[in-house]
Amino acid sequence: MRKWLLVPMAGLLTGLPVFGQVTLTHKFNEGEKIAYTTKLQMKQKLTIGGNDIATANEQTVEVGMAVGKRGKDGTLPVDCGITRLRTKLSLPGDITIEFDSKKPGEDPDNPNLGPVMEALRASARLKYRQVYDKNNRVVAVTGSESILATLKPTVAAMLKDQIDSEYLKQAANQELDQIPAKPIKKGDKWQRTKKLRLGSGQIMEIDSEYEYLGTVQHKGKILHKIVSVSKEVRYEQDPAAAAHFKVMSSDLGIETKEGTIFFDQKAGRVCESYHRLRITGALQMQIQGKENPCELDLTIAADTIVE
Repeated sequence: MRKWLLVPMAGLLTGLPVFGQVTLTHKFNEGEKIAYTTKLQMKQKLTIGGNDIATANEQTVEVGMAVGKRGKDGTLPVDCGITRLRTKLSLPGDITIEFDSKKPGEDPDNPNLGPVMEALRASARLKYRQVYDKNNRVVAVTGSESILATLKPTVAAMLKDQIDSEYLKQAANQELDQIPAKPIKKGDKWQRTKKLRLGSGQIMEIDSEYEYLGTVQHKGKILHKIVSVSKEVRYEQDPAAAAHFKVMSSDLGIETKEGTIFFDQKAGRVCESYHRLRITGALQMQIQGKENPCELDLTIAADTIVE
């Protein structure tokens, strides 16, 4: 606001946007179809007693969202479902599992890997409904856990944490919260914490700092650019979790820690995001009743395109 404005004018201007500020607003249009494609790459090396145990996961998940009609109470249903799932798992012992929901294929020769393939098939059938309130916050997720009743107990246990309705609600709001609900200007920064479930009761929390860089031209569009830097990580395990190992303590740090988000104001959503993260450090784990000092080296790359 220009300094030479007379004081009495201040009351008339209350509530008007300050020059250079913008509010990035999430929008959902009734009847709209939205498609998300996420490419995820994870590489993990766990060193126990001088022995390296390496695993890798390359996964492409395509998710379709259909926006319903907003009710008189302001709530809006959005039906979500995985339309395609492709996975390549590399496990110790030169074991590789490949899965494509469009080409289900046969069970692996190793019977011990059958539950993994069954869990992938079940994941590819996942469908649920998100319910947004009048402020476009997710207030409920329904239907996600119905698939568990069709699965063997061992397979259901593998998926339960990931498709829990409360966790899916939390994850959806965490994604929305990356974008502040208040006006921001170039150079503004804010802090956010993401809580991730990794299966077997494992929980990871990552603290990140975000910065708004203003508008840029990207792929023929004028988009709002936000970058993030991950600062700290915390890792623990639910003591009550049914797992073949127990995490007793952890001392982890973040090395690679970059992220980029492009927000399309016209569409009212994040249209692209790219994140790179490398986490290293020490763990104390109990395996078969014996405590072992371990070293973790985990790399995650996640790219999402929204259309």
